[in-house]
Amino acid sequence: MLTIRREQMDALLAYQRLSMAVTHAGKCFPEQCARLQPEDLWQTAQSAMRRAASYGLTSMRDALQFLDLAMALGPDFDSRLPWARQILEDRSGTGSRFRSTRLYLREVRHLRSQE
Repeated sequence: MLTIRREQMDALLAYQRLSMAVTHAGKCFPEQCARLQPEDLWQTAQSAMRRAASYGLTSMRDALQFLDLAMALGPDFDSRLPWARQILEDRSGTGSRFRSTRLYLREVRHLRSQE
């Protein structure tokens, strides 16, 4: 009988999440992804997923929104843009979903103002 240890299952689930993130980035940002080497795309997605988790954005939806912003604004947007950092660090009773949505909507407003 084959036994899968908890650590192995966690690694498989982490790989599955990362694979989903890479697929998502490829669909949403095809030109940017085409310019990256495959290993660089995986590293970009992995870094964004880790940084999202460091802000408490652990659901797949929240992590993908964070990845979208990293692809659109640059991988260091969370440390470079004061408004993004302020939203991400605000833990005053709002859930992670609300924070990621606020962050996402703030960027949409920013992009529309530049048109």
